[in-house]
Amino acid sequence: MIEPANIQRAADVKKIAVLRFKNDSIGFASKLETQLSKKTVLGSQYFTVMNREEIDKIIDEQKLQYSGLVDEKTAVKVGKLIGVQGIISGTVADSSMNRNYYRTLRSKCIDKECKRSRTYYVSCTRTNYNLSVNIKLTDVQFGDIIYADSISQDRTYSNCVDRLNNIPTKGYVLDKLSDTIVQRFISKISPNKRYVSIELLDSPEIDYTDEQEKLLEYSLQYIKNGRLDKAEELLSNLLTSTKDKCFVAAYNLGLVKEAQGEYSLAKQLYEQADDLVLEPNEAIDKAILRIKEQITNNKIVKEQVQN
Repeated sequence: MIEPANIQRAADVKKIAVLRFKNDSIGFASKLETQLSKKTVLGSQYFTVMNREEIDKIIDEQKLQYSGLVDEKTAVKVGKLIGVQGIISGTVADSSMNRNYYRTLRSKCIDKECKRSRTYYVSCTRTNYNLSVNIKLTDVQFGDIIYADSISQDRTYSNCVDRLNNIPTKGYVLDKLSDTIVQRFISKISPNKRYVSIELLDSPEIDYTDEQEKLLEYSLQYIKNGRLDKAEELLSNLLTSTKDKCFVAAYNLGLVKEAQGEYSLAKQLYEQADDLVLEPNEAIDKAILRIKEQITNNKIVKEQVQN
């Protein structure tokens, strides 16, 4: 499923620039700029990102001083100079590594049958990496903050002298934490995919011929194999062969159409399946609610892309 940007106003600010972040010894701003430029929605590039070298050149020419800590007034001034709609700025508040030493209890057999054992302590090290970044998106036209957040990520590794593990370097871990924070921020200001679990129906609810049973069996296998085109063909044949009376075929074909992005057809098939069942069916009920939400979201996303 595709969901609209959480921050609706951000849809109006897609030509953006990422300024240098304060205390950015890990290259966070560059990573954010790169991922923003790669963001695609419905097959099209979503953001237009101003080149960093061009930004610095214009700022130098205008003799505008900034160190990464930018207030709204300065962000608006910079944004107007470089011709963008939004300015992203911020501070890397924490990029630390801390180690704690401790001892843990172990047990060891002292005979072959392990009828007797002894306990002992071993020395261990716990290494914790923390990354916290303050980020804000400023609207150049109106001079206010569209979205601001403080996003933190951490990761912990443990190592004991008797069970040595390879602890990654600080640079490697902070780079991975940066990736997560970047994606969390981008997910707030742009549309995103959301993965959902679906249920295939595999039990014939009417008397099938041998041929119809094969159509259902093979179509489900094709879906699992990712061959939606072939599954669509078999399920269409199955539905037609039952004179449109098989809710299992209608529902499964609806799943295929939904996966192919044909939401209106998927909705028709789900509703057809719903009309054919006598009692509530949880899978069909979920599908109908989901496709209605998807149709609404898809309309909003298209508007956000076109803004």
